[in-house]
Amino acid sequence: TAHGIAGIVHATGNRDCATLLPRSSLSAAAAIAAAADSRPVVVECGGAEVSPAAQAQYLREIAALVGEGKAPAVRGVSLSSHLLSGHQPARLGGEPLIHGLSVGEPCLDWLETAAAVRALADAVKKAAGVGGTKRQKHTR
Repeated sequence: TAHGIAGIVHATGNRDCATLLPRSSLSAAAAIAAAADSRPVVVECGGAEVSPAAQAQYLREIAALVGEGKAPAVRGVSLSSHLLSGHQPARLGGEPLIHGLSVGEPCLDWLETAAAVRALADAVKKAAGVGGTKRQKHTR
C-alpha cells in the first residue's frame, strides 16, 4: 500500500485473455494438446530461429487442427510478418537497409501472410460449420 503495509489483492481474472503459447520443437498438435486445459491460447508461429517457410508450415498444421475441431482452445496466432520474406541484420553506418525487409525476426512476406490468414479463416469457418465466403457477424 501507499503506507508500506502489506496488502492482499484478489482478482477474478479476465475471461477474455489468452495465454501465448510459444513455438516449441513439438509439432503443432502436440504443443496444443499439451496446453489444452480449456484456457484460450494464442499460438506463436514465428520466432528468431524460425524460417518463413517453417512458420507457414506450422500455421498450416494449426489451421488443419482448427478445421478438424481438434484445437478448440486456439483463439489466434502470432505471425512474424513484413513486406518482404526473410530478414536482414541491422547495419549502422554501412550498407543501406533493404526497404520492406525486417531487421528483426525472419518474416513471412505480405502475400504469404494474406494466404495464411485466409487459410486459417477458412479453417475456423469449417470448424464452425459456416459455409460460403461471406463475412460472418460475430457476437459475444
